[in-house]
Amino acid sequence: MNTFQEIYACLNKHQSFAILSHVRPDGDAIGSTIALGSVLETMGKNVTYLNEDGVPESLAFLNGSEKIKSPSDKVLDVDVAIALDCGNKARLGENALKMVANAKCWINIDHHKTNPGYGDLNYIDAISPATGQILYQLIKELDLTLTDDARDAIYTAVSTDTGSFQYSGTTAATYEMAADLVRRGLDTGKINEQIYDSFPYRRVALTRELLNTLEISCKGALADWQLSKQVKLDLNLDPDDSEGLIDMIRSIQGVNVALFFEELLDDSVRVSIRSKIDSIDACEIAQIFGGGGHTKAAGICRVEPGRHRQRLGRVVNCRSEQPQNEQPDPDGGLHDPLVQRRGGWGPGSDTCQKVIVQGQRPALKRGCRSDRACVLMAFDLTPPPLHLAPENQTPDAEDNDQWQKHRQVKADPAKDFT
Repeated sequence: MNTFQEIYACLNKHQSFAILSHVRPDGDAIGSTIALGSVLETMGKNVTYLNEDGVPESLAFLNGSEKIKSPSDKVLDVDVAIALDCGNKARLGENALKMVANAKCWINIDHHKTNPGYGDLNYIDAISPATGQILYQLIKELDLTLTDDARDAIYTAVSTDTGSFQYSGTTAATYEMAADLVRRGLDTGKINEQIYDSFPYRRVALTRELLNTLEISCKGALADWQLSKQVKLDLNLDPDDSEGLIDMIRSIQGVNVALFFEELLDDSVRVSIRSKIDSIDACEIAQIFGGGGHTKAAGICRVEPGRHRQRLGRVVNCRSEQPQNEQPDPDGGLHDPLVQRRGGWGPGSDTCQKVIVQGQRPALKRGCRSDRACVLMAFDLTPPPLHLAPENQTPDAEDNDQWQKHRQVKADPAKDFT
């Protein structure tokens, strides 16, 4: 990983910059873009602000947000492209990437632990709760000018990515940063009202629709709901109208994992994963299916072109945690392929399995002890249907091969999210 000083040397050397963040931008993506751009402008630099999907309505209150444009067909003549808050390069968007194809240097600043370091200069801090906090540290360490626009944008970036300073990744440095921003003139009452208390009515209507699909399973440890394409059309939703709503079901007492299945307008399926306990790493689960993110918040998106019927399969294994070198349950439990590929076993007698096809929920349940871990599996449910061994019976090789076949997912990295 590179240092702030190395990044500064690049910033100081070059004159023209393009700043990009991930598709379906959230507060951290937009806030970080505005903050760094504002600082660069005080250094006398030429800055182009880009986002594949533009600025969400909910973040348009930020000064500087009007500078962020959706890509055009024009290829920019810029010295440096800077990617912010983006776990993989493809998530910057196809059109945005085309616009900066001539950039001589790439800077990659991020806090996703799955970031492969795709820049010429990379600063990846997976411990930081937000990219906005990394930028605050960069500005302070390099003694750059923190403008009022950058101040408000950084606060928005960090507040939204920490659940208003609630999530476990929030550190002492996060609160110290917030205190410094207040001392610099941040109006917390006004900006918090704009972030959290200014939602359109359609978001309330969306919440009602989602609650009608809510299911609690695995003895209360798992909560999930679904958003169909038709509901999106009926309510005329914007992409960010569902931002943060998964926290409502994540907050249910006793729930360890929350899942949000969203059918996108291009017939892909977006899966949000939120974990509340340390023994369940949402990012590890998402990576198996081409997704990524953070330990407590991650996501998957898979695309099935040409399918006339959208099918989403979900297998949730609620199992007690066992050492990776432990042998299968001597009583003959169902083998857990996820645990097998990681070198261990999960007791099959403790699995709870469901299959969802086109909104129908025929449940195939077994005894479930959900005192520890829940693991999400999303897989293609193309016929023939998945066969599950009877309770307390190990599946034969044919059944296990079929399990492995049906859990393969072709992910579109450009549509993954966190």
